[in-house]
Amino acid sequence: MSRFYVTTPIYYVNDAPHIGHAYTTVVGDALTRWHRLLGDDVFFLTGTDEHGLKQKQAADALGIAPQELADRFSLRYREAFDELNIAYDDFIRTTVIYEAPHRVRATAAELAEALGPRRRVAVVRELTKLHEEVWRGTLAGAVEHLAAGEPRGEYVIVLGGAEAPAPPDDEEVRRALQAQLDAGTTKKSAITDVARALSVPKRRVYEIATSVKGR
Repeated sequence: MSRFYVTTPIYYVNDAPHIGHAYTTVVGDALTRWHRLLGDDVFFLTGTDEHGLKQKQAADALGIAPQELADRFSLRYREAFDELNIAYDDFIRTTVIYEAPHRVRATAAELAEALGPRRRVAVVRELTKLHEEVWRGTLAGAVEHLAAGEPRGEYVIVLGGAEAPAPPDDEEVRRALQAQLDAGTTKKSAITDVARALSVPKRRVYEIATSVKGR
């Protein structure tokens, strides 16, 4: 048995997924399933990349915060891939920061203060086009790592996503649906609204909705 790793592009969250995203992810899924049939140890990764000017511009155009935009569209990617029955092993949400050597220490410290010292991170230092060093750990560890020597080369900081809150249980979803229906919302609209508000896949909300009375 051999080991095989597959990743899709890590998709930007400035807009909803389209057929191009579906195409690359389905190809990755097909490749993954083939290697699993061969008995290989396979890991299939996909996810969203949540930094950049386009995300900020898209959020401004919608009148919402960039974090809300990221949460909203990351969920839509998950829903789309669930509808396509994509058998990914992990769905990651990352932020990538390119930083100059004279700023990298301060940036790491600011990130640790803003996001918490336990956030997972990778610090990549490119010394030449053929040589780079990768350090992995927490933001607190990154601050110590960067303080240990004079920063040289080009740096890339890759932030892992925040720890996801515990998903709502079925009863919480059911109560949210019932509240929407009692307010006169149609069941179809209630499913969409609840899935978005609670950040859960629409398919799961639909399944729970079958036991809730309403139109």
